[in-house]
Amino acid sequence: MKTIRVYLAITTLAFNAITACVAAECQELAVIIPFSSSNKKMMLQFDTGAPRNIIYEDALSDDFKSKALRSVSQDREVKSMDVQFEGVSSNTTVSFFPKKNFNPNDKETDEIPLVGTLGLEFLGDTGFAIDYPRQRIYILSAAALDQFESRYSKHFHPYWTKYGKLENKIVFPFEIENKKGAAVFDTGSSMFEISVPRAVWKDMSHVPLEQADKKLTGQSWGESLVIYGKSVRFDIKLGPQIFPLSEIYASSSKNQDWLNVIGNKLFFNSVIVFDVRKKIYLVL
Repeated sequence: MKTIRVYLAITTLAFNAITACVAAECQELAVIIPFSSSNKKMMLQFDTGAPRNIIYEDALSDDFKSKALRSVSQDREVKSMDVQFEGVSSNTTVSFFPKKNFNPNDKETDEIPLVGTLGLEFLGDTGFAIDYPRQRIYILSAAALDQFESRYSKHFHPYWTKYGKLENKIVFPFEIENKKGAAVFDTGSSMFEISVPRAVWKDMSHVPLEQADKKLTGQSWGESLVIYGKSVRFDIKLGPQIFPLSEIYASSSKNQDWLNVIGNKLFFNSVIVFDVRKKIYLVL
């Protein structure tokens, strides 16, 4: 069921999973794509929660920016850069929106800097697959998608690109304990099977946030967060498929308190195929 025919991919990107350990428990924190540009090794975070590609200008030296970043003629705010992804034979020109006053790197310890985000726009308007066991992202041709749909026609189910005030997202309709909902698929939330608003947390966990099993601190785009976690035993239904949930999380951020988010962790043993043309997806 999990065979991916790599030769059907237009582009294949290798990725790494950065691991961190908190209180003796290790979690995958981010899906990272290594690349080089102008003979400099760097990293990009793969983030389906971001509609656009973003470059962190403060993470780049002035000398590198002058050599490698070019203004796009139609929109001088947008910058383009030639990048060499690992395993890809030729350079790829990627357009980025610059983000100022943000640098996630520790200058003393980060030898290979994280300099930006690859968002949904990089994946194109045809289709792609995320192969977690092999740590590969495949940008697929229309012919490849047609073959998948011919073979697995009964296993594809719809996703949404709009939900409430959100646009240009991947939104999975789901069902937990006979209650229907929707969650943004955000590869930037790698360590979470699902994070939920505080009202949903209370309903699912039956305890206040202060009594959570886990308490993590971190930052999201410069905002300090406290993230609470609790072990649970639920099933989440995505289309016809059922996945076990072992934990839920909730954030202290008021900006995220209305939103369900599904991260990578639910799919670490799976391959997900997205047909962007038809807004349908398949989990193998």
